[in-house]
Amino acid sequence: MQGQPVLDDGLSWKDILMGEIFLADENAAPDMSMPDAPDTGLGTEPADQPFEMVMNNISSSLMRMLRGMETELVEEPRAAVVLMTEQAHQSLVDDVLRMCRNIMSQEYKYSVVERGSSSESPAHKRRRTRRYFLPTTKLVGQAFERNMKDVWSWLLNDEVSSIGIYGMGGVGKTAFATHIHNQLRHVCQERQDIFHHVCWITVSQDFSIEALQDCIANYFDLDLGDQKDAVVRAGMLLTELSVKKKYVLILDDLWDHFPLEKVGIPLRIDGCKLIFTTRSLEICTKMDCQRIIKVEPLSEGEAWNLFVEKLGHVASLSPETKQIAESIVKECAGLPLGIMTMAGSMKGVKAEYRWRDALQRLRIPDVGPSDMETEVFRVLEFSYAQLNDPELQKCFLHITLFPKGKIIWREDLIEYLIDEGTWRTRRSQFDRGHTMLDQLENASLLEGSRDDENYRYVKMHDLIWDMARKILNESHGGRVQAGAQLTELPDGTWWRENLLIVSLMENRIKDIPSGFSPRCPNLSTLLLCRNYKLNLAESSFFQHFISLKVLDLSDTDIENFPGSICHLTSLTVLLLGWCAKLIYVPSLAKLTALKKLDLSYTGLENLPEGMERLKDLRYLNLDGSEVRDLQPGVLPELSKLQFLKLHQKFGVFLPVRGHEILRLRELETLECNFRDLENFQISKLSGAQRFPGSDAQLIACKVTVGRPSFSLLEDLNYTKSKLALVTEAWFYDLMIDDAIFLFEISFTKVVFVNCQNMRILCRLDRFIEILHLDGLMILETLFEAPSNRYTSPIFCCLKEIVIHKCHRMKVLLPPWLLSVLVYLEVIVVEDCHNMGVIMGTDEEDRTHQMTFLLHRLKVLVLNKLPNLNSIYSGRLECDSLEEITVYDCPQLTRIPLTISHDHSLRKIQVDPESLRNSIEWAIISEDTIPLKHSWNPFGWDYESIFEEHFFPQEDALHEMQ
Repeated sequence: MQGQPVLDDGLSWKDILMGEIFLADENAAPDMSMPDAPDTGLGTEPADQPFEMVMNNISSSLMRMLRGMETELVEEPRAAVVLMTEQAHQSLVDDVLRMCRNIMSQEYKYSVVERGSSSESPAHKRRRTRRYFLPTTKLVGQAFERNMKDVWSWLLNDEVSSIGIYGMGGVGKTAFATHIHNQLRHVCQERQDIFHHVCWITVSQDFSIEALQDCIANYFDLDLGDQKDAVVRAGMLLTELSVKKKYVLILDDLWDHFPLEKVGIPLRIDGCKLIFTTRSLEICTKMDCQRIIKVEPLSEGEAWNLFVEKLGHVASLSPETKQIAESIVKECAGLPLGIMTMAGSMKGVKAEYRWRDALQRLRIPDVGPSDMETEVFRVLEFSYAQLNDPELQKCFLHITLFPKGKIIWREDLIEYLIDEGTWRTRRSQFDRGHTMLDQLENASLLEGSRDDENYRYVKMHDLIWDMARKILNESHGGRVQAGAQLTELPDGTWWRENLLIVSLMENRIKDIPSGFSPRCPNLSTLLLCRNYKLNLAESSFFQHFISLKVLDLSDTDIENFPGSICHLTSLTVLLLGWCAKLIYVPSLAKLTALKKLDLSYTGLENLPEGMERLKDLRYLNLDGSEVRDLQPGVLPELSKLQFLKLHQKFGVFLPVRGHEILRLRELETLECNFRDLENFQISKLSGAQRFPGSDAQLIACKVTVGRPSFSLLEDLNYTKSKLALVTEAWFYDLMIDDAIFLFEISFTKVVFVNCQNMRILCRLDRFIEILHLDGLMILETLFEAPSNRYTSPIFCCLKEIVIHKCHRMKVLLPPWLLSVLVYLEVIVVEDCHNMGVIMGTDEEDRTHQMTFLLHRLKVLVLNKLPNLNSIYSGRLECDSLEEITVYDCPQLTRIPLTISHDHSLRKIQVDPESLRNSIEWAIISEDTIPLKHSWNPFGWDYESIFEEHFFPQEDALHEMQ
């Protein structure tokens, strides 16, 4: 479009409206910055152009742009652009034009600084301002381009005075900062009305306030003389820099935070900007950065392009050699420093055997190439040394016990740290573990993320993993070949006598050679887990591991437990989980130091003998096993237990005695089954209790009462709550009339399944957040109406209510209950034959068509409700609603939801039968954005029906308003 202003894809409407960018015409003068610089608009207007002319150009450009956008919306109504009503669009146009007129009408001092310094400035100072450009490398990757545009927009924003750039060592932070520096140099030369000075200082690792002051003073030709007083020196610098104005100070490779005022760096002054690079997000935070950028590693394609460019002769390589080169680049994990170092070392090399040798040496970091070791490992090892905390360093090194390049669930890693640490409360250990992992993420030594269910995991880049394994092998007595696809154990020379930690997890080892018994008297940790075919028939293998404390044999094919393990009297952790073929474990009576025993999902039908001798046991997991009986008196002997899981495989029933659970006063995590309500009540479990005379608190609890039976609600979890976050009580097949026994018991989730005599729940505790009811065939109502409607609230914390097969219920939520459900997020009602109303109303509300607010409601599911004729007789305001599902509700004719223009709705599912019955979609808002973009009804095309029923006609809308 001729004359259309150039608007970069990375710029938002907010940027334009807030005046944070300039718009440049295609016909304007070319940008004066470097060829690969982002289009900042800094050089689009001649320096001597009057301010009024500049603003006129901006105003006309905005007008042309908005009119062009208006044309596009008319010509292509389905284009992927910002969706807005015609009124909103006109309002945007008017606001922008009003902004331009206001700027034009204000008095504004538009001074023009001539190119070159003033005549009174010394010649050497003028040269110093423009004296050099820093050597740098070409930036590769789209992320660098985006980051550069972000930094330029922030430099032009008067509200932003400090920018932090962080990332792992070797990722390209300094290269990125040198590009910023060099482009600012161009700007200083061509447009001194933008910035006068740009100062680059590399902060040494032995950083000091005095040294930094000297560097800044030297750049600005400020003579601090022999002044030694730090406060006076800071005052001198502060005065000088405040006069200078319009400068950018870049501090590269910052290793510690410091107060700016102690140095004498003024911020929040017109035109004064600070940029620094660091490896730690924590430093950015402590330096009060207003904007923060993380420099990420290159993608696989970008890494290869950088390697090819640096190598220079990839076209002359044979196809086989090129494939090896690609593997080498992958070993560099996207770190530009490592990629360029390897490319430099292989420049001119064509022989295939030399490329194979380089790849092999990269994969064995103990004898890695010297260039890589001096360039990359030096930087990464220094990052490790800077952790300055032996416990944090140990946490970092433990990550190498897991296979290279794999994600690691935080809980799994922390469990290993607990296994080798001191046993305080598990909650405090997990808090400490998460804190350390956060620190490692902030130091860019780990990457962290979450899965769809909000579980957190970490991942370590390959080069950092190599460095960490090198440190573990050389300085901490470790040998790691996790995930190395080994099919047999390493030979005898591999097992050094001074070994402390060995990880061979996730290999394909099947057998241990007959008579093979390594002499490793100091070995403390041995991880053989996830060798799925490993069968330990050879008992002598363990006999010389006399100091062994942690043994992980989980996820192996063990059938016969090696008897020699029962003589490892130093053993504190024994992990046998998911050994499905393991049906017998001999007496553990000699393992009196044992603190953790995991027998989950094994084939054991009986507990090992000697369990009562394990007085120091803190962790016992029988979850999913086939153990059917706990001998009386065993659990009370394990009085130090903090973690106890006893839920069995489906069909296996292992009840516990209430008085024995009552004796376990250190419990923090509990999963168990009580035979009946009497035993549950004897245990005095309250869901979130503190035990007398103990610091422990039960924070994760799932108990079942009665014999568990199949329920569709077992895995239903709309709020994605995890055991670590909630306490659950499940009641199966109990002959009870009500749930009054739960009063003042602080479980956050309560489930009733097949309790056939229950007619009413009665009063439940206010702490309950999740309530599920399944198969309560004669249940008529949740609660009887109180005599006084102002009675103290119940259920005030309820977030999720799920009702299934409660056929006598007619009204889910009576009117007197609605007012207290301020936190309700999920309503699910399924297969309830007589359910007629979801939210009841009294006569006064029906008369006045009341509006009820459910601002937190996210999910509404109504399924197989043949007599449902009303959700609510008035109107519901549900701005947070994300999902609506209506299926097999033939009598329902109205969904009375009122949603504002900034709604969260993303999925609507309605079965064809409901649509044919012409449900009235009373989703009303003047500014509602068309929701058919969120429409997802079982793959059917109902656009015309949707248009007819989802958007009321103007007269109908008028009437309802």
